[in-house]
Amino acid sequence: QYRIGMLYEEGEVIDKNPDETFFWYSEALKNGPVLAESLAPWMFTYYAIHGRAANLENTAYWYSQIPFNKSTKEVVKNLEETLELAYYQAGLDYYYGVNVEKDILKAVHYIDKCNTQFEDDLIDYELIGQIKFELAMEYELGTILDRHMDAAIHKYTESAEYGNIHSYCRLGMFLEEGDVVEQDLTKAVSMYSFAAERGQAVAQFRLGRFYYEGVAVP
Repeated sequence: QYRIGMLYEEGEVIDKNPDETFFWYSEALKNGPVLAESLAPWMFTYYAIHGRAANLENTAYWYSQIPFNKSTKEVVKNLEETLELAYYQAGLDYYYGVNVEKDILKAVHYIDKCNTQFEDDLIDYELIGQIKFELAMEYELGTILDRHMDAAIHKYTESAEYGNIHSYCRLGMFLEEGDVVEQDLTKAVSMYSFAAERGQAVAQFRLGRFYYEGVAVP
């Protein structure tokens, strides 16, 4: 069973087929648990790529079975990055409600586990900023989650770090009004300017009013 799975994995004698590989490796593990250590990296990678949010437990389990002490630094790095991508994909599943119940809090929780700065468009950083903005709004308005202004400001700030113009605008409004943070009109102008220059209408209006009234600017 193990050898058949290996043939499907290598694709030299027969065409590569990840699903057939998974089937035969799974059968081999049922009858030969001793194979778990050698098959753990492959099983983890399969679940990480195909399991998504609905199969996070299996992804985490096989990751825990990998004998990292027997792996090279490059292999370890690749496996760690694969896990981060799996968490990112799980976060998107929770955000869109793919095979799991939609949950924006879990979406951000898993997205935050992806810390590597990936290239080749593997990660949509603009989308991350938007998701964090939406979570911040939930905390501010208290529609789904309990209202929590400190958490809202924290998430708006994180969202702004991804360049989200709506978060810049909201932070500018807090700095202008001075109700939930200390008033700082100069910083408010800076926040509004960033968002306004990128097409955020509310920030454009508020910044225009600042210039009209001469608040914190000539």
